[in-house]
Amino acid sequence: MFVTVNELVGLPGLPGTAQGVRYALNKCAAGLPEMMRRREGTKAFEYHIDCLPDAAREAVQARIARELQVESGAGLPAVAEASGAVAKGSAETCVDLELYRKCPALLEQKLRSLTDAQKAIADARMTLVCAVLKLMDVGGMSRKAAVDLIARGTQQGTLSPEMLKAADIANARKGSTRKGVGKSSLQHWLSDYLASVTPGEKLAIMVPGKIKAKAVESYPWMPQFLQHWRDPNQPSVTVAYEAFVREWSELYAGNELMMAQLPSVDTVRYALKKIPKAERMRGRVTGSAMQSLLPFVRRDWSQLPVNGVWIGDGHGMKLEVLHPETGKPFKPEITLVIDGRTRVVMGWSLAMSESHIAVGDAIRNAISNYGVPLIYYSDNGGGEKNGMFDADVTGIFSRLGITHPTGIPGNPQGRGIIERINREIPMRVAKKFGSYVGKRGDKETQRKYRKAVDSAVNAIEKGKPLNGVQAAAMRKVPAWSELIAEIEFQIERHNNRPHSELPKRENGEYWSPLAYRAHALEQEPHQINYLTSSELHEMFRPEVDRVAIRGEIQLFNNRYFSTELANVEGEKVRVCFDIHDPSSVIIRRMDGSWVCDAVWDGNKVAAFGQSYVHQAKEKSVKRSVKNLESQIKRKKELLRPAIEQQPDIDFNLFSAKKINQEPEKIYLFESEFENDLKKASNH
Repeated sequence: MFVTVNELVGLPGLPGTAQGVRYALNKCAAGLPEMMRRREGTKAFEYHIDCLPDAAREAVQARIARELQVESGAGLPAVAEASGAVAKGSAETCVDLELYRKCPALLEQKLRSLTDAQKAIADARMTLVCAVLKLMDVGGMSRKAAVDLIARGTQQGTLSPEMLKAADIANARKGSTRKGVGKSSLQHWLSDYLASVTPGEKLAIMVPGKIKAKAVESYPWMPQFLQHWRDPNQPSVTVAYEAFVREWSELYAGNELMMAQLPSVDTVRYALKKIPKAERMRGRVTGSAMQSLLPFVRRDWSQLPVNGVWIGDGHGMKLEVLHPETGKPFKPEITLVIDGRTRVVMGWSLAMSESHIAVGDAIRNAISNYGVPLIYYSDNGGGEKNGMFDADVTGIFSRLGITHPTGIPGNPQGRGIIERINREIPMRVAKKFGSYVGKRGDKETQRKYRKAVDSAVNAIEKGKPLNGVQAAAMRKVPAWSELIAEIEFQIERHNNRPHSELPKRENGEYWSPLAYRAHALEQEPHQINYLTSSELHEMFRPEVDRVAIRGEIQLFNNRYFSTELANVEGEKVRVCFDIHDPSSVIIRRMDGSWVCDAVWDGNKVAAFGQSYVHQAKEKSVKRSVKNLESQIKRKKELLRPAIEQQPDIDFNLFSAKKINQEPEKIYLFESEFENDLKKASNH
């Protein structure tokens, strides 16, 4: 590296004037061409820094280092052999690089496992290494001189603030007393940097080691503790630990080595946190609760056609409504059917409880408005899975050509699309009224409401007038028609508002369900099968198989008569009935051909026909009454006194006393004796 006289004026160890400096340098160079030369394009002479005194040479090198202001390796030229650098790292580094080059997967795994702190330390070390390489390349310094200059500058604080900050990070050691980096450390980093080729290799080699946490598999007692932890009753860590200690003490009693390995409860808690949550909760939760902790598959509904898959489910509403018949508050059941592709609520029904009648009404409502789907997807509940829908010949789905798959029991996540709708529409409806009794409401307000409503119902049953509190509570309970109007409003709102699960329009807004359905039908023409009013009446009549006997068909304790039934006497026929109107049924042969319409006779069972809905309601009430009577009987048994223990053998059997002994009678005639003997034998 060469410098001019003007650059050396004022440096320690040299004269203070330009003439004095020139005289001293000419004397040191002694006319040697390698120490003195004319600068290209000028008349000035420049001198090599090796002919300078030690103090002046160090000052020049420090000034060059400050002028470089090396902050990164950007623009760093490839290090040539002429610079004096030897591209050979330590033995450990060479082994690691050889493994990385033979198996790139190891390098990829190494880079993926790095933390942000490790990457920051590696970047800081490479910043210092690049500063050394620039001094060697631009300043013409030797490797040893450049390393000494940077190391001393970090220790004395003479470098730029960026370089000093990089030195503090590169140490990778805690403590405020350590300052700067050592020469040996910088030499080691430089060798490793030169030995690596790709940026990935440089990063993997320059990172510091990390103390790895102890793996949970290294605790030999963990499997035995998990036997007490994995309990469906979900014991706490303390309770499970106490049971674990008792078992350990019994199993290894007298074994001092094993007893010394018994962990503390704090160690158990620390080790338990290392287990992933899903594995930690295994055995403590099952079914849908366990499924919610496991990875899941997100279904792509956009691949399906319109009306491709409908999803239906019933949901108990979290509010009370006045019963349309009794006028008393109760919680109704809503059944919703939506289209998986467009998220449109296709149909719905409101019923007293979840049943196949409610599901049938919801499907009928959906098909009458939007046509017949290809698939109807539901759970395995009794309202969804029954012969009325799925029978091979007489089922509604079989006659409409609808496939009916059902979800896995205990896995509601598979029908998450309808579960989300159940949390939205019924919840919004319920919170519109003061009779909301869900978990998200104020508990004290609900307690007061419940108390006032129960008191009002009791007063109504006894024929007493309602007081102000009771009347106010009953006014909070909506009528059946009010609830239906609110449900229709919320369904219309859902079908006409943007939905985040649907694609976006050109203006960046999401499609609404109904608009997206119309758009999909335009872009992807799909023939949808719509039913006429007569077909809806025919197809949605449930069917059962019966045998015609003497012109009559017996169905649900009702008898239906027609003279045309004589043509199928003794044959099995299909009976189509209306769940709401019991006045007549349609009779078909097993091949589907029409036989006749049989009319309810009613001369055997009741004076008036009993509809299927009324019979289902009657059965439900009888079951409820029977269950309540059983509960009352069990409660009364608690009031009975304890029965005195009696011996198993009745010793009265061996006593001489005769049971029901009659007084002796004196017979005057033999005929009287025989007559009494006959009477005794009859009894």
